[in-house]
Amino acid sequence: MKISLLIMSFWIAGCYAKPSTNPPKSFVSSADNVADTVPVDLKNSIIKWKGTKMRGLGKHEGTINLASGFLLFSKETLTGGSFTFDMRTINVTDIPEHEPVPRRNLINHLKSEEFFEVETFPKARLIITACTSINETFNLVGDLTIKGQTHPISFEANKTKYGYESTLEIDRFTWDVAYTGSWANRTLVDRMVEFNIQIKIPKSAL
Repeated sequence: MKISLLIMSFWIAGCYAKPSTNPPKSFVSSADNVADTVPVDLKNSIIKWKGTKMRGLGKHEGTINLASGFLLFSKETLTGGSFTFDMRTINVTDIPEHEPVPRRNLINHLKSEEFFEVETFPKARLIITACTSINETFNLVGDLTIKGQTHPISFEANKTKYGYESTLEIDRFTWDVAYTGSWANRTLVDRMVEFNIQIKIPKSAL
């Protein structure tokens, strides 16, 4: 199952506002640097997902809202960040609204214990712990928590006019996002999940 979370388009440019909170020490690139905290524009940030069926026999895609987030900078250099996804807002966009029954059935299925189990695990979280860059491409390392399980992850992000955008892919089995039961049932959809993340920063911080 590929989920394309257009979750991360991080947009950054120019100078930044004073930190709104004291960032955790783990986000600071060195003991000599103090990280500036730049809040995310939640209204205009979005996560998009895409899931494909086994052997590419069809796909579904949709969105997830960002609940909270910030980026950290030291001397105008990206050093870390944290993003919380509201899994209860998972939506389907490839089934039109004039087909409410199949649309509702798929949304409920994704929210169920067979996939994201949102009643028990309403939030997912991505924490960026390290960042290196070459020109406009950023190599990020962090921890992704889904369904209460945290695992390391590395991915790239590209700088855009307003910040950054990233597409990352995970093996959903690692986070126990899968059907219960037989292997055949568990592999009805592709095991890989793709998230495309777009994070926007308020104009006041640009």
